[in-house]
Amino acid sequence: MANGTRTIAQGNPNGVDYTVTPADCGIPGGISANIKVDPAIRPLLALYDPADSNYTQNSHESVNYGQMRVDQNFGKDDSVFARYTIEDAIDFVPGPGFGASVYGFKEFQNSEPSRSQFITLSESHIFSPALLNTARISFSRTNILANLVANPSQTGQEVVGPNVSFLNGEPIGLIVIGSNGSGSSTFTTMGPDFAAPNYHLQNYWSLSEDLYYTRGKHALKFGFLGNRIQLITGETVWARGRVNFLGGLPAFLRNQPSQELAAIPDGVPRRHFRYETYGFYGQDDWRATSRLTLNLGLRYEFNTTPLESQGLQTTLLNPGAQVDVVGGPGWTNPLTTEPYLRNPSLKNFSPRVGFAFDPTGSGKTALRGAYGIYYDIATIGSTTFGYVVGDPPYRSINAVFPATPPAPPLVWAPGFISASPGPYQPPFPFPGATNTFQGFSPPAPLNLTQHDIRQPYLMQWNFSVDRQLPGDIGLTVSYVGTRGLHLWGQGDANPCMPTHIVNGVPDWSNTLGPRSALFPRGTPVACPSTNLAFPSGHICTVILNNGVTRFILSGRNNCNFGNDNAVQTTSASWYNGLQLSLQKRLSHGLEFQSAYTYSKNLDLPQGRLFIDGEVATPQADRYVDRGRSVYNATHNWRFNTLYTFPTRNFQGFASKLVNGWSMQSIIALQSGFAFSPAAPGGVVLAPGSAAVDVSLNTNTNINGAYERPEYVTSANIGDVTTCVANGLTPSGRLCNPNAVVYNPATVITGNPNQWYNPNMFTAPVPGFLGNVGRGILTGPGLFNVDFSVHKDTKLGFLGEARNLQFRAEFFNILNRANFVNNPPNGNAIVGPGAGALTLAREGRDVQLALKMSF
Repeated sequence: MANGTRTIAQGNPNGVDYTVTPADCGIPGGISANIKVDPAIRPLLALYDPADSNYTQNSHESVNYGQMRVDQNFGKDDSVFARYTIEDAIDFVPGPGFGASVYGFKEFQNSEPSRSQFITLSESHIFSPALLNTARISFSRTNILANLVANPSQTGQEVVGPNVSFLNGEPIGLIVIGSNGSGSSTFTTMGPDFAAPNYHLQNYWSLSEDLYYTRGKHALKFGFLGNRIQLITGETVWARGRVNFLGGLPAFLRNQPSQELAAIPDGVPRRHFRYETYGFYGQDDWRATSRLTLNLGLRYEFNTTPLESQGLQTTLLNPGAQVDVVGGPGWTNPLTTEPYLRNPSLKNFSPRVGFAFDPTGSGKTALRGAYGIYYDIATIGSTTFGYVVGDPPYRSINAVFPATPPAPPLVWAPGFISASPGPYQPPFPFPGATNTFQGFSPPAPLNLTQHDIRQPYLMQWNFSVDRQLPGDIGLTVSYVGTRGLHLWGQGDANPCMPTHIVNGVPDWSNTLGPRSALFPRGTPVACPSTNLAFPSGHICTVILNNGVTRFILSGRNNCNFGNDNAVQTTSASWYNGLQLSLQKRLSHGLEFQSAYTYSKNLDLPQGRLFIDGEVATPQADRYVDRGRSVYNATHNWRFNTLYTFPTRNFQGFASKLVNGWSMQSIIALQSGFAFSPAAPGGVVLAPGSAAVDVSLNTNTNINGAYERPEYVTSANIGDVTTCVANGLTPSGRLCNPNAVVYNPATVITGNPNQWYNPNMFTAPVPGFLGNVGRGILTGPGLFNVDFSVHKDTKLGFLGEARNLQFRAEFFNILNRANFVNNPPNGNAIVGPGAGALTLAREGRDVQLALKMSF
């Protein structure tokens, strides 16, 4: 009925339940049978099943999905639809989970439930043949949790108690064996997830309005989009403590920890941030001639500053300012509670221009081009995460180094940390501690956002030629280029000051003369790590809570802090790509599309805390880090096809059984992503010996940081292979008798057990950066085939347009092992797993579904 009403409802339930098996997993072997296990370590070993020291663990995941949509027509000019979508999932992941290794032990698990809900209501009204308006309001909520399964382990041993707990009443914490202290481990990290329990709740309200008006040769569009976002996050990072054994497995068995740390007991683990985004646009598609159409548009968009609902936020206006006295009479707290970043988005005017031209007038050839500026206001919320993880005075980490330094560590100055527990206490015994961590040891690390950020944006331009070929086939050849400016990245905002900067490259070699009596000429400068203060720079005075004055020599300008792993807007990107697309429109039941891209993607290190591990080289010209992006895949080919089987002239049940079948397939073939080898941090050269810092990793101590190594060449191989003392070479670098000269043609072996040859790289001479460029290596490629079969059956007894659809979907139907690159800080050239790939995409996944439309 033309002027009546019509209601259509659709239901789309979908359930998935499957098990994911990692492609590889294991614990490096090679322990000595002559080591006497300390009695305090025996309860920890008893937690693990000795029958399977090398094994692969399954991650079980259940997903249930449902969707309901209702369409209502109110006459010929008004229509409304409402849609509700829900997805419930739960994932059981072997510990230690996020932040350490996805290949955890079966004795500890994370239960990670999630629920996502989306509600949309849209109304369209036709005012006249030339004027149409669409309004939409929506709400979405995503809720992701991670809960520690703290039941007795599969060996029957309790995970809570004086024999295994680092902190009273808490389950066992994290045990890191053979690490440089950044959270990774030479061995699979032992214990449960260091960040569980945690939760991440996002509420997202949206309101939009779009107006379409046609007049003569002009098709005008105007619109508005407003979003209100709430981010409610809780993190319990290091609430159960962490113990590092930098001396490797022998040090663990002998109970010789190198570092113990935990979150302060009175920290605030929850934050509630709120902010809004607004966008307005206008566009005119002007048909200037019968063969030329111009697209002219302007968009203005901005965001408000994220604010914590209870004011629990801090910022550093100038983290690198030189500070020589901490805690004295004239000292002031460098933290301020004003908004943690300024708002650079208020001038976000972005023009959009484009054209389409038919050079022949036949309609078979088209030339197209466009240019636009695109501002990033959608990801500002991700900068809040560092404040939940550890921002003084609300959250902080107390670290203890049992073996070093010889002088007692320091404590925070008065008033700097709320509820400061007072003077420093001796390290607690490990394990089976009966007291919690107390006191704080500066200079402390921070994970804040640079206050004076710039607005991230991307400029994009493209040009394409479209040509209609015989057989309903269209060919498109395109060039696409982008240039990103002020992109999100991370770097040390309070870096260690170098002794030289030559051609934009810093070094900490101390070759010009002594920095102190303890560090004579030629001794590399050391920078303070989490709470170690090594002589290297200017003298800092620290006045303790009890009035005692201590003096430290700091390599950083600001003695209040160690490194500040700040989220910054100092990154940039360059992309150029040639794209070829061949598309066949549907005819005779067949349609397909083939798309190939040849591209190069360069950038400076991008990412934010825990989102990307790449960190900018401190104190260097930023273009020292320019290289192939971790997203660079030179060759990328996709092919998808749909074939609908012809209808057979049958009646009754036979017709319903035979007709309505179709099949689809997607084939992906792609070269590997770029990655960089990493120089080692602290390395133990002999059982029971101290760790030797053969690079700047330990000194710079940026979360997830890695230092690139040096090429082995004919000029330095003599030094690299000569071992003189304590496993070092005459120049002080790490000795490697197996080193070979770097060869770009053979450095990639193609074997996942050692994807690249680590013997072609060496740690730099101490105090110097390596000369290996960023992104010089290429990881494994991708070959994947997805296949599905659909069957549509008309249900006439339910009325018009009623249909039952059956789907059988096979993802990675060949069950091929597609390995992927390690995280940026997981490619160390030294260690039992050097060069090995430890991650892979999912194997074959089969989904069966029924969908009813009525």
